[in-house]
Amino acid sequence: MSDLAPATAGRCLTITKNIFETAIEWGYLGRNPARYVRKPKARKADLDYQEPAEIQRLIEATEERHRCLIMFAAYTGCRQFEILGLAWDNVDLAAGRVFIRQVLQQGRFFPPKTETSRRTIDLPGVLTEELKQHQARQTIELDQNEHSLVFTSRTGTPMISRNVTQRIFEPALKRAELRKVGFQSLRHTYASMLIAQGESIKTVQSLLGHASATMTLNVYGHLFEGETKRAVARLEAGLLGSISEGPLWGKEPSSSVENIETKDAP
Repeated sequence: MSDLAPATAGRCLTITKNIFETAIEWGYLGRNPARYVRKPKARKADLDYQEPAEIQRLIEATEERHRCLIMFAAYTGCRQFEILGLAWDNVDLAAGRVFIRQVLQQGRFFPPKTETSRRTIDLPGVLTEELKQHQARQTIELDQNEHSLVFTSRTGTPMISRNVTQRIFEPALKRAELRKVGFQSLRHTYASMLIAQGESIKTVQSLLGHASATMTLNVYGHLFEGETKRAVARLEAGLLGSISEGPLWGKEPSSSVENIETKDAP
């Protein structure tokens, strides 16, 4: 799998593990030989980002019925399987927030993999309003929606990941005359914008649902480099300003040499 992109290799590994698990259930294997094989990490070069103007072009070029899905991905940074597994029961439009409580993978629902993936995300106002409109359209359009999913096929059934990419996302990119990138680029763009506006590593980790801040740094650490330089520049400006204005801590300087000598005199 060395010539495959990390995301593609990861999907192949997942399928392979599932095949071995089925073989165990059928009695052909005693254990899963791929159980402890880890998915390859994404390389910095594999992380595609888009500019805010490109995101807006993409949203405008998306068909009205699917516009909310693309907006949701761009404005929350959720993983695709989290988006496709989102149910209306886990959306609070009044408070403007969603609760990630299940994911949809290979047509089946699962709880989030880690506790940090099970999270609450506050929504920007524009997305909350779009969700309200989307819900109203969905009520009229759908024949059935037994799982009460926010994003479904035209008949109300759960969406298939590759269809979202090939039939919704990529055609929208083409109409917007944008370069071809993966759906995951929306998550990377979300993360990069949080970092660019100065959010802390813990905030970024929490919103992305990473298992640890270390994981966030492993993926996006290079984006924090510019922020650390700006932080040092702000520190320098603050120190120089404090020196010119007087004592840094709002206290008077220590006693002068003359006073010390007088105090120490017998």
